[in-house]
Amino acid sequence: MANEFARNQKDYGLMDAAITLPASATTTYSDDFDLGLDDVKPENMELEIKIPTIPVSVLANAATLIVTVYNGAAASPTTVLASAIETVTGATATDPSVARVVRYPIPSDALRYLRVGFALSAGNASATTYDCSAHLCF
Repeated sequence: MANEFARNQKDYGLMDAAITLPASATTTYSDDFDLGLDDVKPENMELEIKIPTIPVSVLANAATLIVTVYNGAAASPTTVLASAIETVTGATATDPSVARVVRYPIPSDALRYLRVGFALSAGNASATTYDCSAHLCF
């Protein structure tokens, strides 16, 4: 049974973030997800991340797009909460990567702010015409 004082949808409405993917050899970040004061920690929350199909012309063969979750007590956290929760690897020949949805359960000891980072490996074309999305699920 959930703690009646825990963060929940009633307290903090669903939060969404659209994230433009990075240029080659760079990282982009979502806006912060503010989970509220740390008086009581979250229960039964997940971060859902949607990654689109990315063609080989952008994500070359064996190149990667790595998704990482950051967490901290202050805005724009830089502490890694979960490294490489998803790695999208470029496909061969003309086959694009496969679109996917990743769900990451937020640990009960998570701090107030979360954000998602997307790192594109070197040697790729810019992926800035593609967007991912992330939102909290309660």
